[in-house]
Amino acid sequence: MVTSETVELKKKFFEGIDFVQRVNNFSLRPTGPEKALLPLFEAIANSIHSIEESEKKDGLISISIDRRQKEAELFAKQGRSDLDKIHREPIQGFSIIDNGIGFDNIRFNAFVEADTGYKVKNGGKGIGRYSWLKAFKEISVESVFEEAGTLKVRNFEFRHTPQAIHNLKTKKTTSVKTGTTIRLLDYKPIFS
Repeated sequence: MVTSETVELKKKFFEGIDFVQRVNNFSLRPTGPEKALLPLFEAIANSIHSIEESEKKDGLISISIDRRQKEAELFAKQGRSDLDKIHREPIQGFSIIDNGIGFDNIRFNAFVEADTGYKVKNGGKGIGRYSWLKAFKEISVESVFEEAGTLKVRNFEFRHTPQAIHNLKTKKTTSVKTGTTIRLLDYKPIFS
């Protein structure tokens, strides 16, 4: 059985492709709400797959909509609870939190492989994460996973740059459960 601790973490990401051009070539046009939300749907599908792989019976996904102004600030400005005004504030991004298996070495290596076939069995094509960078300026990932009986946390930023992965850090954590937080940040105005 191949486990995460027997798989070495890749040193080069999206090797053999021009990553910026690959994202540019990804077809995502803001022709309606269903297209504009495709990156969010892709992140949710990834969370579902992560929970399925963890075989947890208590799988949980939490989705937050991040607006330009926080709810509390809007309430304070208005002096009342006017939800209609809050819902008209532009969406800045989304946070998707799951309690799945996490970005261990196996899953991280699949993430940084161009057009990976890792999730073909789930109907995936290995390209959904490109939609994130078509609609958002940056993606922030924090993931807790198990390796050799120890929980570790892996943090990185995913950007539309030649390097793609920035500020990658992996260390032991005091967290007591696995899971991942994906933050889709800075919704591009053409999509929001």
